[in-house]
Amino acid sequence: MPPRKTAQVCSEPDCGQPAAFSTRTKSTWCDTHITEILRKGGLEPLEPFTKPKAWRLTRCLVCGCEAHYRFEYTLEKNTYREATCRACYWRQWAREARQAMGAYANLSPVAEGQAREHAEKNGYDYLSALTAPSLSDDPHHVRCRYCGRLSAARLGDIGFGCQCQINPRRERQTTRASGSPQRDLFKDSELPVLGWWDQEHNDTAAWDTVTVKARREAAWRCPDCGLRFRRRIVDMVSMCQCPQCEPKRRAEREAEDTRYQATPVADVPELLTEQCSRPVDQPRAGTRRRTFPNDPLMVTE
Repeated sequence: MPPRKTAQVCSEPDCGQPAAFSTRTKSTWCDTHITEILRKGGLEPLEPFTKPKAWRLTRCLVCGCEAHYRFEYTLEKNTYREATCRACYWRQWAREARQAMGAYANLSPVAEGQAREHAEKNGYDYLSALTAPSLSDDPHHVRCRYCGRLSAARLGDIGFGCQCQINPRRERQTTRASGSPQRDLFKDSELPVLGWWDQEHNDTAAWDTVTVKARREAAWRCPDCGLRFRRRIVDMVSMCQCPQCEPKRRAEREAEDTRYQATPVADVPELLTEQCSRPVDQPRAGTRRRTFPNDPLMVTE
């Protein structure tokens, strides 16, 4: 696919050639300067340019390894003054890692059959080792069986598989069938609030269609006092409360808490019975048991 013609011109100074791709805020270049940028990163193109995020077949100007890279990847590496070729990069990385480990470095060669089996198990065709001999963490030349992309990677990286398989389409990642999203119907929720639904004052159509997140109001009937009231469905799903019963329960709880705060435990039979029925925690050796003002006194004879 040839690059699309755009009205923009190359961002290089004194170049009036049409840009190979259009942008809003970032720089863009003509095909000639794109090739120069690749060469700055140590690559020569083997395919026509299409777009910055497209995989493009290239050849390393240093080692001759052919691999696919995105143009935006070369731009990023050029800012770090780092060569794009991963074969060159991983050769140097592995060599420096072995030097840093000294006598503890693993110098056992990796058999070609072992590397081939590992690559094929993870969806690659094995082409060749990129070092001789091939040691631990040295790169290998592989081609993805699914998208055909050539790459230079370590055996550990090959074990993750190609990016085209790491990020499959969404329908491959979920058991839910593609199409319109499934609705969480209120009637199928099995929530306790279902017992509050007022069948007499709500439409049958609403019962069959509303979801648990519906913001529309509906009629409810308290199962305790029988009060009928209206409230949003989503609010009742999160907390089902009766406008008449809930204030009474809250007032009773507050009164009880106030009474407990001002009354010693010994004067509250139900709390005294509960506390005395609990097993006494024996303090560990070297520690002291903490006491509180309302704790009952323990008298021994």
